[in-house]
Amino acid sequence: MSIYDEHMAAKSKLDFWKKKELELRNEILESMSGEKDEGVVTLDEKEFQIKATYVMNRVIIKDVFDSVYNKLSDEEKECIKFKPEVVLKNFRKLEDKGESALLDAVTLKPGQGSIKIKYLGWYYE
Repeated sequence: MSIYDEHMAAKSKLDFWKKKELELRNEILESMSGEKDEGVVTLDEKEFQIKATYVMNRVIIKDVFDSVYNKLSDEEKECIKFKPEVVLKNFRKLEDKGESALLDAVTLKPGQGSIKIKYLGWYYE
């Protein structure tokens, strides 16, 4: 078995078990939810203690936010965190030039690479 076959088999098993874990997690969350939309619920059941964390995501609607930002009080503005993010396409142009104060403010560190394997079946040359 090649390393590619092994990877594809492992990925298939991982996908199956991730899906299964998510189904079971959602079933447990549903069984414990009651009226809780957000926060932690703890359940002691025989040899297990289960802590279920319910999450409500809050996402900025950019167009609406842009239109109301100037009307917000300081207290309302303190509810928003602005996170600088590198625009890679533009940053690479600066890197190519080699001279920018911004280059000192950005750290490079390796990320997790990805692969995609497509099984093509047997072929003959």
